Amino acid sequence: MKFLIRTHPKVLEFIEGLDKAKHARVDRIYYLFEEYGGFLPNKYLKKLNSEVWELRPGDVRLFLAIKGNMGYIVHGIYKKTQKTPNKDIKLARRRIIEGI
Repeated sequence: MKFLIRTHPKVLEFIEGLDKAKHARVDRIYYLFEEYGGFLPNKYLKKLNSEVWELRPGDVRLFLAIKGNMGYIVHGIYKKTQKTPNKDIKLARRRIIEGI
């Protein structure tokens, strides 16, 4: 089964602002998600809580919800510390609730 991705406009802006190498990593993660969806290994996809997942292309983090064969990417950040900031998880959760 092929998975589909919908991306929040703010995340599209964030991705467009990335340098070439980071943008290429994001493109690769999009491709992997379309092929394998929620079955990606922890290196690429991690469940943060019951609603929010994290795609992990290098030091970029893309927060998403997975519903059936759809991935809804709602927030993106540069990861600078070991722990994912709670404010970003909360923002992703809020966008998921408002937008899906």
